[in-house]
Amino acid sequence: MAYNFGLSLSPTNKLKADINAFRNRISNMINAAPLALKTNGQNVFSYFNMDEVITQGVEVKANYQLVTDINFSLGYQYLDSRDVEAVEQIRNGEVFRRNAFTNRSERVPLSDYGGLVNRSRHSGNAKLFYVNSRPEFDLSLRAIYRGKWGLGDANGNGVIDTENEFADGYLLLNLALNKKILGWITLEAGANNLLAKTLSAEPSLAGRIWYGGININFADFK
Repeated sequence: MAYNFGLSLSPTNKLKADINAFRNRISNMINAAPLALKTNGQNVFSYFNMDEVITQGVEVKANYQLVTDINFSLGYQYLDSRDVEAVEQIRNGEVFRRNAFTNRSERVPLSDYGGLVNRSRHSGNAKLFYVNSRPEFDLSLRAIYRGKWGLGDANGNGVIDTENEFADGYLLLNLALNKKILGWITLEAGANNLLAKTLSAEPSLAGRIWYGGININFADFK
C-alpha cells in the first residue's frame, strides 16, 4: 500500500521546485543483507523475508537558472525505513545490547534504531550545468552525497543500533564535457569520482575514473 503527495512550485521564471512525500507499507518483503566478508573485502549477501516493512520520507528537487547559459539543480531525500516488528519490540523494551563502556546490558532506544540495511537516511545531489549553443559545447559538474547506512546486525540483537554496524557516508564529484563538431559527431570526456573516494562497504567505488569517447549520429550526417 503506497501513498504519495506531490507539489510543484514555480515562484519565479528561473526557479522550479518539486516536493514529494511518500509512505509505503510492504508485506512479506524480501530483503538482501550481508552475511560475511570475503578475503578480497567484498561482502557475501543473502536474502531474508520481513513480515511488515514501512518506508517513508520526503523528496525535494529544485532547478534554478543562474544566468542564460548556466543552470543549477539540487535534490535531497530523507528516508525513514523500518521493520514494524523490530520497532514494536524496541518500544516495548524487549531489545537489548551490551554497553561498550560499562559492559552492562541496556535497552536499545528507538532513537538509535538504524532502519533497514543498505538504506541511507539522508542522500542528495547537486549539479552545475553550462551549455553554449553556438559552439555546441556543454560542461557539467555533479556532486552526489550518500549518508551513512546500515551494513548488518553485528551484536546479535536483531537490529542495527551501534556505530560499528554502519558504513560511513561519502561524497562524489563527477565532471563531464561534450563538444559537437560537424553537426553529427560529439566528443565527450570527463572524470567520475574526482575525489578518488574508496570504501570497502561500497565495492562500486573504484577510485577516480577518467574517460573519453566519440559519439557518431549518422542520422544527422549531411
